[in-house]
Amino acid sequence: PISGQQTLFASGNLLDGPAGLAFDANGDLYVASLRNNNIVKVDSAGGQSLFTSGGSISNPSALVFDSAGNLLVASLSTHSIVKVDPQGTQSVFASSPYLAFHLGMAFDGSGNLYVTSIPDKAVIKIDSAGNQSFFTPFLGTGMAGPGGLAFSLPPNTAPKIKAGQDITRQQGS
Repeated sequence: PISGQQTLFASGNLLDGPAGLAFDANGDLYVASLRNNNIVKVDSAGGQSLFTSGGSISNPSALVFDSAGNLLVASLSTHSIVKVDPQGTQSVFASSPYLAFHLGMAFDGSGNLYVTSIPDKAVIKIDSAGNQSFFTPFLGTGMAGPGGLAFSLPPNTAPKIKAGQDITRQQGS
């Protein structure tokens, strides 16, 4: 059971269909607004501002910050990962038919981005140059496609993959 008191932190028209969440180095929360095709910045007091919208971003889902402070956005409709610099300028970091339905993203300690691909039942590894490879395919295992993704400490360890109601650990690379 959850104890304590819950209070409303942020709501409103900008947050229609909130999906992915990520905190920047300053502690500000970024929210992917799935139905509005935008990314909303929410400060510590709950104040909201539009960080970026449109362009290459369509139906944003997962969010993650890289070590340089760029926000990476999983764009469902464009089958791409969009990099947004701190000023809000967008560029396509990676694009592929395998990036069709991705709900989880995480960086390892070496700067490689891992992205879940639910239809392909796989985790895709994208290096800093944008080169893509299948990290771990689940095809033929009877498992559902992976959804969430996280890395354990210390850095450079294998991702934990949430697939349906199962959690597995991939050893090695």
